Amino acid sequence: MATRYGLRTGMKAGEVLKEAVAHFGPEGLGLQVTSRSLTSVRLEGSGGFVEMQVRVGDPTGVDLVLHE
Repeated sequence: MATRYGLRTGMKAGEVLKEAVAHFGPEGLGLQVTSRSLTSVRLEGSGGFVEMQVRVGDPTGVDLVLHE
């Protein structure tokens, strides 16, 4: 079952995605980046995934989907 979160942040869209990869990626929780664009990233591993999409603006909108 997937869990969805929505939030807003003062960070720039690129910074949000960079931090997501740092936290969830190979150097963090060990997930592998399976797709990436200017506004989204998907990481997978251990039977689950993290998908993040950002909306450029002030503040930056963030949609996060987690599946274990």
